[in-house]
Amino acid sequence: MEENQRLEGMVKDIKVYMDLFQNEPNTGSVDFSEIISDVLRRLKEEGTNGRVEIVISIEKDATLLKGDRHELTHLFYYLIQNSMEAAGTDNPKITITSELDSDSPHYVRIVIFNTGEVPKEKVENLFSPFFSTKLKGTGFGLPIAQVVVRKHLGRLEIKPLPGKGTSVIVSLPKAAS
Repeated sequence: MEENQRLEGMVKDIKVYMDLFQNEPNTGSVDFSEIISDVLRRLKEEGTNGRVEIVISIEKDATLLKGDRHELTHLFYYLIQNSMEAAGTDNPKITITSELDSDSPHYVRIVIFNTGEVPKEKVENLFSPFFSTKLKGTGFGLPIAQVVVRKHLGRLEIKPLPGKGTSVIVSLPKAAS
């Protein structure tokens, strides 16, 4: 039964992945904090968040993103879901922060840190479809996230922090105030 669920999830993820290539983003001003609230609510309903401690720190000047709400919701759903699953078993924790990007002042820098560790040698494969480090993974969460970030002219990086965890760093255009 678990294999059926994994395959159903893979089919759903492949559809999302393909739809992203076929549709142009409907760009507008999107409140990042609302997306995070919606995503966390959905993950809780799905039973994904389990016993993971979640800390959120969003700067007042770094809440509005320029983008497609639907696509950005997919982006943060997959990044947070992946972080929850990768957070480890010993005091799992996720920290979500946003701030103005010091390298690009018209961008918002969002960091999703989790206490799980990904081996450095696997980082380059994480954005390849069908590649997963998880037994029940579909291998499409991070490729979907990467497509959304590219469509929004942003940047996405996974940074292993040995002995601490892993940071996912996303930089996206800031909406005009």
